[in-house]
Amino acid sequence: MTGFEEEVAAVLRGLRPGEVVTYGEVAAEAGHPGAARAVGRVLATSDGDLPWWRVVTSTGRLVPGHEAEHARRLRAEGVSVEGERPQNEGTVNFVALIEKKRDGGAFAPDEIRWLIEEYTEGRAPDYQMAALLMAIFLKGIDGEELGAWTHAMLTSGKILDFSHLAAPKIDKHSTGGVGDGVSISLAPIVAACGVAVPMISGRGLGHTGGTLDKLETIPGFRTRLEPGEFRSLVERHGLVLAGQSDSIAPADGMIYALRDATGTVPSIPLIASSIMSKKLAEGIEGLVLDVKVGRGAFMKYIEEARELAEIMIGIGRSNGTRVTAFLTDMSQPLGREVGNASEIRESVDVLKGGGPRDLVELVLALGSEMLVLGGVEPNEATARDRMQKAIDSGAAFEKLVEVAEAQGGDPRVLEDPSLLATAKGDYVIE
Repeated sequence: MTGFEEEVAAVLRGLRPGEVVTYGEVAAEAGHPGAARAVGRVLATSDGDLPWWRVVTSTGRLVPGHEAEHARRLRAEGVSVEGERPQNEGTVNFVALIEKKRDGGAFAPDEIRWLIEEYTEGRAPDYQMAALLMAIFLKGIDGEELGAWTHAMLTSGKILDFSHLAAPKIDKHSTGGVGDGVSISLAPIVAACGVAVPMISGRGLGHTGGTLDKLETIPGFRTRLEPGEFRSLVERHGLVLAGQSDSIAPADGMIYALRDATGTVPSIPLIASSIMSKKLAEGIEGLVLDVKVGRGAFMKYIEEARELAEIMIGIGRSNGTRVTAFLTDMSQPLGREVGNASEIRESVDVLKGGGPRDLVELVLALGSEMLVLGGVEPNEATARDRMQKAIDSGAAFEKLVEVAEAQGGDPRVLEDPSLLATAKGDYVIE
């Protein structure tokens, strides 16, 4: 036998009477996720010494062409078989759960935990999760399901702990728009005012730009950090600007990319659970949300934006995290720049005391709420004054330079933004 065959055989011989698994689960347990077909070939060519009847297809069905014998052997081990599927207690089937949601049913918390785990561990393929996401998009999920879905994504990885830091831990998140580079100037200003900002951001989704894509136009800037380095940067600098790692809410990272490719981005519960699973994993004490509404946002109407905000505030409350939300206009682009490197340049302008009025106002509004939420200032007026002093003194800009260097970025492009990448040509619209 080959090494692969021996590994598969060891998993199969370890199955207990009455235990039923899929080919994909066997492959994953043997250390070869995605090799379900190869497991089938091992069984097909074995001399009958392996318990083939304890394995079913990815859809939970009996082996085609051997249904009668398959059912007989399973029943002999106490497994109930109805039609072409085993029904033993504890066995969950991905396809059956897709059908359940497709038909308007509600998931139990255990079913949601199982779905997220199966996909994250590579035992369920993209096409099955894509079908499930579309069923959720069309049929929705209720409050109990949403809480379980968010918790399952949150606990799919590590949850950071900054309770040993004296500084308040507050973050901000935007639902995305056009020209929305707010985080790049906001986070350093707030950090320069004494609030720790452990910011996990995302990439472009749909038509909106991603903070990570913008930061990576700074040569060398690393947004992929393991939890230990992430924690160290917050401790030393009071700020980190990073993306998800394989260790922090990995389920959301996988589902986030799939939503973008399957037309399920605008689902309010999926947006809410995606944002909140990442943010709660940061170990923060408070969160300020910038929920965009208008033609350039995912939420086109104020009612949708308000619903999303209220859902996320509720998720935060149930997890002991204070959350406030702003509904902000995205009926036209924010600021004057649109594009990854362009928005870095504009953010530098803001940090040096310039920048377009609408962008500066939003930065001050969100930032002052972060300072008040963190308890470092008593009200909006004093918080704005403190932020302005951080800008005027140069402390806010120096904080961005400091963190960029700490994450491997070249600070020269921040000192001289003309060094950032530019388009190969330009076209003037008059």
